[in-house]
Amino acid sequence: LPSLDRAVALDLDNAVARNNLGRALSLVGRSNDALPHFRQALVLDPTMADAHHNLANTLETLGDLAGAVEHQRAALELVPEAIAPMTSLAWILATTGNVELRNPSEAVILGEEAARLTDRQNVRVLDALAAAYAAAGQFDQAVTTQGVAVGLAEELGARTAAAELRRRLAMYQRREPYVGQ
Repeated sequence: LPSLDRAVALDLDNAVARNNLGRALSLVGRSNDALPHFRQALVLDPTMADAHHNLANTLETLGDLAGAVEHQRAALELVPEAIAPMTSLAWILATTGNVELRNPSEAVILGEEAARLTDRQNVRVLDALAAAYAAAGQFDQAVTTQGVAVGLAEELGARTAAAELRRRLAMYQRREPYVGQ
């Protein structure tokens, strides 16, 4: 962090440095400190899709799902095949308890596209797609997709992730969607 702080201090108008510092702050749990850096990066360069995505993730962490949706959409407008914002947006639209934001059919479309772009080999993408299927009432597809995600996580040795994926799989097998925030 000190070197990123210094980079920003040396060039306050460097959008990339601002975005990188914001990302570093987010990674160490300093979400509130990260926000102004992402926002300033976007003032300096409104076309920086990565800053939109990072701001969206931070807003989601802080519970501002409407803001997160807005910035994930902005990132996708700038880079339509960007997997990370596509997956994050699908996840929010599928799992939010906010009925104004919840949109299972759009989540399925986004999730299916992300799965296609990753050849169905990305655990996070498949988890989001399974959540979208479940939110849309397509439980057979949710179970199948989540089963593949569990298998991939286990192959990667990601035991903690696999356990969480299995918990959601059990929900889908009971025909229950996953609802987060």
